Amino acid sequence: MKPCTVNTVCGLKNIDELGFTLTHEHIICVAALMLKTFPNFFDYHKLKRQVIDKLREANEVYGVETLVDGTPFQLGRDVELIQEISEQSGVNIIVSTGYYTPYEFGFNIVPIDIQAQYFAEECRNGIEKSLIRPAMLKSASMKNDSDIALQVMAETQKLTDLPLFSHSDSYCGNGIMQAEILKKANCDMSKIIIGHVGDTMNFDYVEKILQYGCFVSLDRIARTSDAERKSSFYAEAAMRFGVEKLFFSHDCILYPIEKNSLQSGDPKEIGSLLSINKFLIPELRKRGFSDKELHQLFVENPRKLWKKK
Repeated sequence: MKPCTVNTVCGLKNIDELGFTLTHEHIICVAALMLKTFPNFFDYHKLKRQVIDKLREANEVYGVETLVDGTPFQLGRDVELIQEISEQSGVNIIVSTGYYTPYEFGFNIVPIDIQAQYFAEECRNGIEKSLIRPAMLKSASMKNDSDIALQVMAETQKLTDLPLFSHSDSYCGNGIMQAEILKKANCDMSKIIIGHVGDTMNFDYVEKILQYGCFVSLDRIARTSDAERKSSFYAEAAMRFGVEKLFFSHDCILYPIEKNSLQSGDPKEIGSLLSINKFLIPELRKRGFSDKELHQLFVENPRKLWKKK
């Protein structure tokens, strides 16, 4: 039997070599044309140096080996930049294809099945003119959004058999609607992740989404101001629902654009990949979670996403 592999920005990787994996982060996250249109405001050299330093710290201090970048084309995805950062930091990086929202001009009139072919093409042949292929699909919808993006990525999921991370809005509870749409579309629910489910810290909401057979991502713990409070909720969720269908991540933007690249902001508040190890894992251990259970959460669950059936 051939080993299961996954595409990273530096080529194919055996899934058994991914190690400790953070399943939803961002190297950079900004309107796609912002960096190209206003280049004098953004220092790419500083960007690379800052991000590489943060990744090295996460790797060397806490053993983070792999990161999934959840940035689609609309949010400034730059795969060649990410490849450089991966090579120089020593951290595996997996990139995404898909939508943030369906409101890009022109997309609203392209049929869903044709749009799905756009994204499947990236998965088969590489992003833009590179040979870098995504291994994660991305969709998003907020309150009152159209579900077109979700329908497109549902079709793409069936064409590619890749995992799909769906950005949801817990405050309007639309993660349930997303799971319902994806299930009705006959997606492989074992490869669906409904994201940002922990924002409102509502156990009933988490449970309702888990009933669809998908993964739930509790993933906004990058800011230390609420890391302890969220860690307590996330650990309790693991106690109630088990570790088989949960992902924990930061949803961290490693290069904070709101600072115009000229300053990095408060490192305690922005761009941290350390909160899971500093706050959540100690909380899990305090509640009696074993090394085996932590391995399940941060190593085995990510592997499942790319395991062949």
